[in-house]
Amino acid sequence: MGPVGLKKTVTDANGIAQFKMLAPKTYTISITDGTSKEDVKKGKLPRWAPVNEKVVIKAGETTKSQVRLSTGGVIEVTVLDGKKAPVKETLVYAHNPTGGFSGASGYTDANGIARLRVLPGSYQVQMQNARLSEQVEVEQGQTAKLTLEGKNPVKITGIARDGQGKPVAGAKMSLPYYGWTAETDAQGQFTLDTSSFGPMRNEAQVLVVRHEERNLAAIIDVDEDVNQMEVKLENGIIARGIVNDVNDKPIQGATLNVTVWNSSRGWSLNNGVKTDANGHYNIKALVPDRKYSFNATADGYGQGYSNNIEAGEAENSVIEVEPITLKLATLTVSGIVVDENDKPVEGVNIQCYGQGQVNIQTKSDKQGNFTLAKVCEGELNLSAYMHAGTENLNAWLRTAAPVDEQLKLVLKKADNSGSSWNRESTVFKSLKGKKLPEFQGDIAGIDVNSIAGKKLVLCFFDMNQRPSRFAVRELTRLKTEIEAKEAAVILVQAASAQKDVVENWIKEQNVPFGAGIIQGDAEKVKAKLGVKGLPWIIVTDSSKKVIAEGVAPAQVIDTIK
Repeated sequence: MGPVGLKKTVTDANGIAQFKMLAPKTYTISITDGTSKEDVKKGKLPRWAPVNEKVVIKAGETTKSQVRLSTGGVIEVTVLDGKKAPVKETLVYAHNPTGGFSGASGYTDANGIARLRVLPGSYQVQMQNARLSEQVEVEQGQTAKLTLEGKNPVKITGIARDGQGKPVAGAKMSLPYYGWTAETDAQGQFTLDTSSFGPMRNEAQVLVVRHEERNLAAIIDVDEDVNQMEVKLENGIIARGIVNDVNDKPIQGATLNVTVWNSSRGWSLNNGVKTDANGHYNIKALVPDRKYSFNATADGYGQGYSNNIEAGEAENSVIEVEPITLKLATLTVSGIVVDENDKPVEGVNIQCYGQGQVNIQTKSDKQGNFTLAKVCEGELNLSAYMHAGTENLNAWLRTAAPVDEQLKLVLKKADNSGSSWNRESTVFKSLKGKKLPEFQGDIAGIDVNSIAGKKLVLCFFDMNQRPSRFAVRELTRLKTEIEAKEAAVILVQAASAQKDVVENWIKEQNVPFGAGIIQGDAEKVKAKLGVKGLPWIIVTDSSKKVIAEGVAPAQVIDTIK
């Protein structure tokens, strides 16, 4: 609790607990019923839902706080492996994505079941070490049940060979998304073991194998039913290009990182290749017939990208990457963070980002002031956030550098998308299994007749936000597959923007879908449609009943029924 670290105590016979010798600050007190970790492992369910309480300690005063505990509701989670067998003695935890309630954790029993007591609300339930999660709504006095099911861990022994069938020693191997890395031994042999991760996400897993010195590479699918594997490395593709400043002068020592795409998901190869004195770079051991993105950074500069490079277009095993331009990062932006009463707030996390900017983070000082150095000229977005008891507070501001005046960020209660939010008047409700609310009067520029009788993919986005732009690009790429499933796509610009600006952006990006713009109070419209963040994709059936919400672009095709 608070910056002094963790202090613990227990209530007496009258339900009273005391903390002494506290510095004057704001603290968060976490209250549980005292059920031990050992009892939780044995399946004992706590009597009370855990809760957090914020208190403000003033010098020379005794601060009193009264907390009413609640039995809340229960989340019953069944964890199964790839063969639908129960996974026992594994940690499962639930957290509220909007930060408005406390979370809880527990362990699965011999039947793979964990039971968590929580306050009423919406929760994301996840299993330790596995990328498995589901959202669930919990009501007072009710038990919400769900199942987490994934693929079995794999343990595979294998050997890597070149085109002549000879073993390849020293090839670097990785399993994206799980952090597993290894290197083939002197005989080219390796062991792939993911047992420490538990059940894996229920999707195709790939193994990346590269030997940069010899320019050999392979990306292969991992079959959980196979225990032996032979990896054939083929001649790789070499990517070469140049990094310049805005005056087309080469930048020496710029760092290149590469992302390779598998369908609509990508992972970093973390090359760390540097440009030479002429700004040139060569990146070896890229697998043919894949799509790549290149990111460049350099001291004293922002960052730049070259996206959607098809390795299949290589001539003589070389692809020429378009020049990447970096802007100088020599500007400084300063400001102050205040609450809704215009009082300075200390310790607020502040981040800036934007097209061509390097993400910079800092914190406000005792007077609420902050300074962000090494900022580039042009688009600049600032976000500020902090936890205060059971609430999340944040602020967001878009501007352009250079800035001639001190900026002011006003903290407000917030949702997890970074927008100002009043939880007392607006509550997020899951729409899954329900009819999609009518939205014609809330969103301008949508032809409702064009989606009559069709399944719907409704994507809320912000064209000024990188994850949103990626989601729109992926939906564009999946257009044919989406239409084959008799579904229509509607895009909704969910942040403030002029109609002609949005239309021009859609045209410039060759997006084949129409885009509407939220009218009136954007926060109320997003709450009505259950939009908890951006981008946010909702999929319905032909009757407009919601099948899924918060869908990742990669999951859209499989989600459409």
